[in-house]
Amino acid sequence: MYRDGLHARADALIPSPTGGYILRETKSSTFPLKQDGVTPNKPKEHHLDDLAIQAWVYQATAWPLAGAELNLLNNQWRYPGNGDYSGLFRQLPVTADALGRMAEVPNWHAAAKTVLLGTMLDIQTGPHCSDPYDCPFHDHCTTLDAPAPTAAASPTPNSAPS
Repeated sequence: MYRDGLHARADALIPSPTGGYILRETKSSTFPLKQDGVTPNKPKEHHLDDLAIQAWVYQATAWPLAGAELNLLNNQWRYPGNGDYSGLFRQLPVTADALGRMAEVPNWHAAAKTVLLGTMLDIQTGPHCSDPYDCPFHDHCTTLDAPAPTAAASPTPNSAPS
């Protein structure tokens, strides 16, 4: 899908029985559950942002959007054998959450374009490079880090004075 210079790829577009399509985003995360281990909990914020971006781009297709959901691993699932993987994923409906964030997408898109057109940031690599995921540019950026401070030379043990 494409809109205003932004490409998005849906993991799945599921035809809805009521018309239109359900935008389904698959994540390698487990289904969020509350302490009771049964009741669905809130999804991760960046997963909702991903769906908001896809839904915003999807609007340009003119196909009706019937809903949005996360497709997440069911950590209660056990393989029954015989190639039966039904139940491995659970769907978490998040239409209202994703659509509620869509108004922000043009701002995120503009900010990203500004960053891309700007100069290289002068920032050291650190924990932010792997939160929430490892950055694919980490190896490149470490070559731009300032040299680490060196320890002052100290005499080696058992060395004779000169």
